[in-house]
Amino acid sequence: MNTYKSKRDIIKELQDIGKDILDNKNVKVKMGQLPHTFAKHKILSEYLKRWYPILGSQHDLIYIDGFAGSGIYGDGSLGSPIIAYYLFVTHNKYPNKLSKINAEFLFIEANKDSADTLKFVLAKVDDLLKKKGLKISSNTTYKIYNYKFENKINDIIHNINNREVALFGFIDPYGYTQYDLTTIIELLKYNYSSEILLNFMTGFMNRFMNDESHLDTIKKFLGLNQEEIKDILNAKNPEEKSKKLVKALYIKIYNTFKQSNPNKDIYYQNFTILGNNNNPLYELVHLTKHWKGVEEMKKSMYEASNVAGLKFSDYYYDPEAIPITNFIYPKKSEELDEKAANYIYKILCKGKERVSQKQLELDVITKTPYIWHQNILEILQKEYNVKIVDEKGRETKKAPRKNEKAKESIFILCQTGK
Repeated sequence: MNTYKSKRDIIKELQDIGKDILDNKNVKVKMGQLPHTFAKHKILSEYLKRWYPILGSQHDLIYIDGFAGSGIYGDGSLGSPIIAYYLFVTHNKYPNKLSKINAEFLFIEANKDSADTLKFVLAKVDDLLKKKGLKISSNTTYKIYNYKFENKINDIIHNINNREVALFGFIDPYGYTQYDLTTIIELLKYNYSSEILLNFMTGFMNRFMNDESHLDTIKKFLGLNQEEIKDILNAKNPEEKSKKLVKALYIKIYNTFKQSNPNKDIYYQNFTILGNNNNPLYELVHLTKHWKGVEEMKKSMYEASNVAGLKFSDYYYDPEAIPITNFIYPKKSEELDEKAANYIYKILCKGKERVSQKQLELDVITKTPYIWHQNILEILQKEYNVKIVDEKGRETKKAPRKNEKAKESIFILCQTGK
C-alpha cells in the first residue's frame, strides 16, 4: 500500500474508510462533524505528521487520547483516535523506520457504547489497511480503556514514568470540569519528552462567569484571586476574555511545573475556535517543553486558519462556496514575515543595543504569533535599515540558516534602524 503523499490523499482515504464503516449496523454514532471540529482535527493531524518522524527517530512513542469518543461521526468523518493511529501506520517513514519502534496508542473513553464502537472502528480500519497491503508491525499497538479520564490517567502516568518514551496527549473534554490541572501538569512533568494539546473550553467559562457558583469553580480550577477574576471579567469582548483565561491557565501550569522542575521551561501556543456567532467556543492550547514543538505546532495551526491570525470561525465558513476538505486559507508567508519584522523592530529590539540571531529566532517562535523565516532578516535590513554583524562588529549580508551554534555569533544592531 502506498503511504500518503499529500494532505488531500489522507482526507480522501479517511472519508472513504468512514463511509464504508458507517454501513455496518454495529456502529453507534451521533451527529456529523462540525466545521470547527474538522479544523481541530486538521491541526492535530498536521502536527502528528511532523511529530512522528522527529520524535520517532530517537524514541519509542506513546499517544494518549483522553476523551477518545467513538472514533467516527454520523457523516462518516473519523475522530481523533483513528486519525492519530491511521497517520502513524500510513506515514511514509513507517515501513523502514517507525514500524521498528514501540508505539502505543492509548484511548480513554468513559461511555461504554462509544468505547465499544471505537474498538469496532479500529478493527475495521486494520482490516481495510491490511486488504490494501499494509503490514502493521507488532510493535504498533493500541488499547481502549473504558474509564473516566481521571480514573485511568494516573495509572498510565505511573506505568510510563520510568520509561524513555516521547509522549503526546490529546485532551479533548466535553467541559472544563472533567479533568484536573494537576493531571495535565503530571503529564508534562514526565522526565522525558512530553507535550499536550488541550481543548480549553473558554466558551463555557465566558458564558457562566457571571453566575456565582460557576465563578467559584473557575476560580478554584485556575487558582485565581479576586483581582485576577475582576481583570478577566473587565475584558472588552469575549475573545479578549478567552485570551486572558488562556494566559491564566498557562501561568497556573507554568508556576506549578517550575516548583519541581526549576531548570526546565514550558512553552505554549493557542488557537482560537470561534462559533456561528463568531464568539469563542474554545481554545486549543499546546504545551511543550521544547521551542521546536512551538514552531511545528504554529505551522500546523496556520494550516487550519480561515480568518486572520491563528483562528478558525464557523461564522466565516461557507459550505456552498468551499468544500470542507479544502477550506484552508494559510496566510502568505511574506505578509507574516513583514509583520514579524515590524514586531521585532518595535517590541523585541526596544531598549536593547543588539540581539543575537539565535535569541531573536527563539523570541519570534515563543513570544509572537509568527513563524521564523530567514526572510525576516532581509526585511529588517531593507525596510528598517537594521545592520546585521558578527561578534567582532563586522557587517554581514548573510546570516546562517541551519547552523545553530553560528547563530549565537550573529547579532542584529537594534539601534541602527530608521
